Amino acid sequence: MRDLKASLPGIWFAGIIVAPVFSAEPDIPSLLEKDPRAAVAALKPLAGQNELARPWVQYTLLKAYLKLDMPDSAEALLPSLESAQMRYALERLFSYYLEKGNPGRVIELADRYPKIVGGRPGLLWQRAEAEAALGRTSRRQRTLTEIVEAFPSSVYAERALSAGDFSQDDRAIVLYNRGKYKDVISIFKKSRPRSGLAYYAYFMSLYRTKDYSAATALYEKEGARNLGAEYSNDIHYYACVSYDRLGRPEDALSAILRMDDWDPARGIAEASFIILEALRDEAWKATRYEELKSAFGNTRKADALLRLALLAFALGRPEDAENFLKKALDSSPPLGTEGACYYWLWRATGDGLWKARLLSVDPISWYGLMARPWIPVDSLDPCEWAGITSDTEAAEAVGIMVRLGLLDQAYDLLKDKPGAWWPGGKALSDAGDFLGASRLFTEIYRKAPRRDTLPAELLSAMYPLFYREEIIRASDSAGIEPALLFGVVREESRFRPDAVSPAGAKGLAQLMSYTARRLADSLGIKYDIFDVQDNLYLGAVHLQERLNDFGQDYLAVAAYNAGPQPVRRWLSFMSGWPPDLFCEFITYPQTRDYTKNVMKSYWIYRSLLKNL
Repeated sequence: MRDLKASLPGIWFAGIIVAPVFSAEPDIPSLLEKDPRAAVAALKPLAGQNELARPWVQYTLLKAYLKLDMPDSAEALLPSLESAQMRYALERLFSYYLEKGNPGRVIELADRYPKIVGGRPGLLWQRAEAEAALGRTSRRQRTLTEIVEAFPSSVYAERALSAGDFSQDDRAIVLYNRGKYKDVISIFKKSRPRSGLAYYAYFMSLYRTKDYSAATALYEKEGARNLGAEYSNDIHYYACVSYDRLGRPEDALSAILRMDDWDPARGIAEASFIILEALRDEAWKATRYEELKSAFGNTRKADALLRLALLAFALGRPEDAENFLKKALDSSPPLGTEGACYYWLWRATGDGLWKARLLSVDPISWYGLMARPWIPVDSLDPCEWAGITSDTEAAEAVGIMVRLGLLDQAYDLLKDKPGAWWPGGKALSDAGDFLGASRLFTEIYRKAPRRDTLPAELLSAMYPLFYREEIIRASDSAGIEPALLFGVVREESRFRPDAVSPAGAKGLAQLMSYTARRLADSLGIKYDIFDVQDNLYLGAVHLQERLNDFGQDYLAVAAYNAGPQPVRRWLSFMSGWPPDLFCEFITYPQTRDYTKNVMKSYWIYRSLLKNL
């Protein structure tokens, strides 16, 4: 759970501050650490203020009682908790009793709440620890097996492998889910996988370690093993990518044609890249396109039809593109796909009606801003604009939970409380959780019956000017537009200066350590990668490097994410393409979405900064 670093000064709801939740009340997370008895005194009055927040107040009281070595008082609160709080409460109690040398009490509580314990790998692991302490070897093995079978991607499953007795297949499935691909390969050096999931883990591990020759050899020998739509399509898809890496485009496309209609969009996208990039004549490309069209042209999946339309557009077949796009619109597409279809229908036909429809349904999407790089705003109330009825109880509950430091849990509570999205989102944003806040603001946007004019306050909340002075200073020093750096920071870290990605990128601009070191050495400066100004300045210099490399903002943004070499590769077969079509055919899905999102934010921030 995320801890609150600073108490929130207040939250406005319909022009009235919700009281007395915030004001100058004590910082409860700090009290829990420094003075749990004072925390108990501060928490008890909160328990009766709001029914939605009450279980979370009780859970926080439970934590305080355990810090005071009062487990009976802590356990007495369990009946007042709901399942959402119970899982956290049991984790705290189990940890307490294991530390105090009372594993028997862990078993008693686990037996009392089997559904909750069985749904959480951490709780099952704590139960297994208690069983080990009590010498219950066979029962412990059953618990470890439950972890491995039900939660193979959890860290506790990997621990269970070391603590228990498991088959090669079970070990391979867990190790693959934990990213230990070389260990999976070593398991099957002398024997073949028996189960379908173990085969999947083995094939995917060969792919993940870039042993494309071995992956394709296995694929040619055993295919997709009829694993079911999702897993089979994965194997066909990654076999295609492997063949492509080996310079075998015909085999790559044949693998894609074996995919079924479960999720064909990414397969069509990959096949499109292969067709466009292959050093083949136009007749070859036309034949491959017709094969894709025959295989997937009758799908009802809107995203797949959109990808077929884009390929048709790139190959100079606007009539085919128009047909696919209209079929996609008939398939009840989600908002993002709907907007994309309107945009490309406008581009394929030149009919302004499609542009008008796009701007009425999704004006602040990448497509909407490509069609019209400005947004009409007015002083509208976001809730009234979206047709949302105010929910003061939920708004007050979020205020209490923010004060408790339970930001993630506050977001979870808000997800099905539309009437509190606006005040709750502002509360989360003020408390440092812009990621959760931005999701709520986006839901308000999506819920509105009409979006031709936006509330100015909502747009500013979705695209806040956090660290404005620091970002402008860093941008000016590096010689880039502040709006572009704002767009990068919003997408990279959601304005979290302490953000660390799974790959190890750090800070607001999400710099890798070696990149930051190289930049600082070239500038002859010392730096702290988590210092706001240092991180922003180095990120701005890095972005300026990419602008110098490629000259165009969208290419620089793509290179900031993927590196310069992939962008050079894409330019080798898309040189001279318009920016919109180029961005649609960036071959890395993550970079494709990243580039669109940053450019969208860039255009919006340019407008916001201009109007200051």
